[in-house]
Amino acid sequence: ELFFLFLNALFSMGTPVLFVLALSYTSLTNVYFIHYTMPAWVFILAAIFLGESINTKKIAAVGATVAGIFFISSPSQIFSANPGVIFAFLSALSFAGDIITARELKNYSYHAVSIYSNALQLLLFSVVSLAIFNKPVIDISLINVGFLALVGAFLGLASYLYYYSLQ
Repeated sequence: ELFFLFLNALFSMGTPVLFVLALSYTSLTNVYFIHYTMPAWVFILAAIFLGESINTKKIAAVGATVAGIFFISSPSQIFSANPGVIFAFLSALSFAGDIITARELKNYSYHAVSIYSNALQLLLFSVVSLAIFNKPVIDISLINVGFLALVGAFLGLASYLYYYSLQ
């Protein structure tokens, strides 16, 4: 199950990173609406990987979701090679991957899944940060460390409650 924990951590970390990258290349409207196609992707991935049932009503809902997103956002940008649109779709897929892998881990204690997933996210984030930045981006001071610890605690609590709700 370490594989699913690793995937879950990767998707959990990837979703906001891809969302912010998408914002750098296209409008908030496009990013927001494309990202929130995630329920459709969750349905599709759940049908493929978890064997969820498919019926006409669900297919119609996915079709309506995709059509709605198409008409709300700029269709010319959706079909272009705009990196923002690509990152927004990847963000939606990453969120769907987070949901699917979390469902795959539902037989485990939410305490354990939350702790391991957050630890792996911290490890992944640290490795990626060290690979991208050659020097520290922030000054290491007690205030900065305290602020980061507080943000980490809130993120950990949110993750804990998320896995608790899946249980």
